[in-house]
Amino acid sequence: MKFTVHMEPVPKDRPRTTVKNGKARIYTPSNTTKAEWQIRQAFILVAGSGAAIRRPTPIFISATFYLPRPKSLPKRITKPIARPDLDNLFKAVKDALRGYAWDDDSQVTSAVPKKRFGSPPRIEIDIQVDTEE
Repeated sequence: MKFTVHMEPVPKDRPRTTVKNGKARIYTPSNTTKAEWQIRQAFILVAGSGAAIRRPTPIFISATFYLPRPKSLPKRITKPIARPDLDNLFKAVKDALRGYAWDDDSQVTSAVPKKRFGSPPRIEIDIQVDTEE
């Protein structure tokens, strides 16, 4: 199943902690929560809400993150080599789709994440059953 999320890719932020009345509260930053919601909505629009690949099926996922090219960047640099980190971008996609496209992240047995420049900014995702031996 292939689909595109029309948004600027956002990396998964680390959980934050606050202390109120002597109790620690852990929360996910709002930019991460919003990005994961947008990714889920794009998936649901294409697949429907009950389309999860159930355990024990292995999954292959490909995700290409198209980031805007900074105007100040020299033209000889053809791929984004600065932040955000590719693994944090991919983690946001995996966490967003857990429970929607698959039951658990442990089902992902093969992955091809890529970070590229592109306009408009977007995430192109392809999810398949992993049949490779």
